[in-house]
Amino acid sequence: MCVTVDRSPDYRLLTAIMRPVDNQPLESFKDMPLVVLKIIPDASGSRKPSLAQLVKVCVKTSPIVSSDGRAEIFTGPGQIHFDKPSEIAVPVVKMLSCTLMRWDCVLPYGEILKTY
Repeated sequence: MCVTVDRSPDYRLLTAIMRPVDNQPLESFKDMPLVVLKIIPDASGSRKPSLAQLVKVCVKTSPIVSSDGRAEIFTGPGQIHFDKPSEIAVPVVKMLSCTLMRWDCVLPYGEILKTY
């Protein structure tokens, strides 16, 4: 699976790749905090964002279970690559784990870890 994050059609921010290998049982799933990068573009169209925040969000989720009774939770190798240098690109030192899952959730407000 390959995911790209683009600011505009000609400006790719990052590329993430993951190969789902192992289907995980529903019992292995527990709610976990997510760390997300929220970017608010500048109103003038500048490439530099008006605001960028690293935010921790504690999401309450329920994984989607497919018709065969297995939860749609997979682990496997993955990588992330920042395609363009920017003031918000944090270097990836080591990929600790990679999980792909489908779920229903409610996204609450988060805790700001850092403002760039």
